[in-house]
Amino acid sequence: MLEKLIFPTQSIWQILPISLILLFIPVLVIQYRRYGAVSFVRLVMVSSFVFYLIVAFLITILPLPSLSEVLALKTQKVNMVNLIPFNFLSENIIAPGRFSSGFTSTVFVDILANILVFIPLGFYIRYYFQKSFRATIYAALVLSLFFEITQFTGIYGVYPYPYRVCDVDDVMLNVLGAMIGDQMVPYSRRLLPNLEVELLQGDVNTDSVGLFRRLLALLIDWSLVIIGLLIFVDVLHIPLWITGIASILIVFVFVPEISQYKQTIGMRVLKICYDSLDGSSITLWEILVRNLSSIGAFILIPIVLNWLTLLLDLQASDKGLHFITGFIILVPVIFFGSDWLLTITKTHRTWYERLSGVILSVKH
Repeated sequence: MLEKLIFPTQSIWQILPISLILLFIPVLVIQYRRYGAVSFVRLVMVSSFVFYLIVAFLITILPLPSLSEVLALKTQKVNMVNLIPFNFLSENIIAPGRFSSGFTSTVFVDILANILVFIPLGFYIRYYFQKSFRATIYAALVLSLFFEITQFTGIYGVYPYPYRVCDVDDVMLNVLGAMIGDQMVPYSRRLLPNLEVELLQGDVNTDSVGLFRRLLALLIDWSLVIIGLLIFVDVLHIPLWITGIASILIVFVFVPEISQYKQTIGMRVLKICYDSLDGSSITLWEILVRNLSSIGAFILIPIVLNWLTLLLDLQASDKGLHFITGFIILVPVIFFGSDWLLTITKTHRTWYERLSGVILSVKH
């Protein structure tokens, strides 16, 4: 039983960094689309809730056995289903001569684990979702049945036979855990932030586009560029430089030009659009200038850095060259970096926005 708990925990820590990134991105997108701003409390609560569900599911299915171990259970005709309520009591605790051993065996650890895993569910439903005690019971029942069905079906056909017991007692203990979590909320309110006030403060719509919203839109758009590169280079065997230029022009110039509200796909997801500084209609040339100047700067810097690194290797003894090269590298990095970071104020206009006359605004 301890292996059943320890192995999933080790696996969870291994996937934690990538899981947090994958969780934060959709949560941020949803918040920007729905509320126009990011509430820190909502971000933490929703991300941690989804992460909790992933952890609970991994605890349910891990560690995965080998196929031979599962076939051995099938050959031995081991009963993997228990539909008798309180069977864990009758067989392991109150059975004659087994009371003391029941509380010191892995059975007790299993009972405790089934309760503890569902306490956070009840807490989330009562505290964050602000649902009733009855809703907590229903949610726990549905989630527990999902876990048990997953076990009974061998992860929906991945294994030809169940490798864990599908147990009605587990469902009862899971629901009990959720009920405990629900009842913990009133006693914990003094230690927790006032959720209604915090969420209300987060619901602030604004016409300005901040740094993180820009970054999310760029992340989506550049992901599409990379997908285009993979398709055209690896599948169609088109030269990389042609594919790169074509993908960038399609994503950052052609798509906004043909869209109704002058948006890239990433901008459409984040509900932002191009707008003119003087209120006039945006032309294809302005979009081209804005995007190619910004993209060109970020592409040009790595090329220059690589060239200067090679130059330094050839002239390693020249200290004056080191100083000049370091200065040449530092100036554009500071300029472009600070120019971008200042967009966190939501009022700063970047150099390429001033050059092209095209800015970002929120589409309501």
